[in-house]
Amino acid sequence: HGTPNVFITAAGSGDVFWWDAANTVVARGTNVGFTARTVAADGTLPDRSHHVAIGGGGGELCVLDERDLRVVFHDCARKAGVEDVKYSPDDTKLAVSSRDAMIDVYAVRGKNETYQRVFRLRGHSAAVRHVDWSVDSRALGSDGADYELLHWDASTGKQLTSATNDVRWHTWTRVLGFPVMGLWPPGSDGTDVNAASRDPKGELLATADDAGVVKLFAYPCVVEDAPHRRSVGHASHVMGVAFSPCGNRLLSVGGTDRCVFQYDVVRKP
Repeated sequence: HGTPNVFITAAGSGDVFWWDAANTVVARGTNVGFTARTVAADGTLPDRSHHVAIGGGGGELCVLDERDLRVVFHDCARKAGVEDVKYSPDDTKLAVSSRDAMIDVYAVRGKNETYQRVFRLRGHSAAVRHVDWSVDSRALGSDGADYELLHWDASTGKQLTSATNDVRWHTWTRVLGFPVMGLWPPGSDGTDVNAASRDPKGELLATADDAGVVKLFAYPCVVEDAPHRRSVGHASHVMGVAFSPCGNRLLSVGGTDRCVFQYDVVRKP
């Protein structure tokens, strides 16, 4: 979330909570009425509404105005669960990836910020697990359960087949790709790591895995079996991990243990 000391979680119960990170308490919450799987906040630009997008296990997409928690957009255009939702850095687009091997791109338009689907990106052959926007909001990257890393032109909806080495990525949450190739431990089957997050300074990479471990690597992470720090505490698999916008906190969310862990990021002088 763009506001300091605030983060948002979404749960299978349908509960969406805004947390006060400094005091570790729930500040407010609502229930969206479906199994919530993923959540994203827009950049909260001063001249825009503050929107929060929630993706559901049945393919639902719900967008809330967090100032009054009213629903500003809702659809169920997918036949399978949503895997990831991300706003573009300029807040004009929203990407929604799903288990039916597609990515829907919505345009956010006008003073009332209406949502309209403009592209459906097809190319993966299995669930699209993570998506990331480029810094200029012109490109989109995705990885899938088919072990493919694909790139897309966000202005045309076409797949990019030429080199994308020069693209600067606003976030990196994909578990595939050259900058994160060292995060996979020996003997991995490609499903062990559930989530990744690069810190805002581009110096650290955190991962969440099925063994209940949160790992912290240097970024980029390109050597085999890269050195890292381990943190344990979750009682089962860890489903998500994310840095705060300032990079001073790291958050992890568990699966069946229903826990949120918060870490202080202490950097060496």
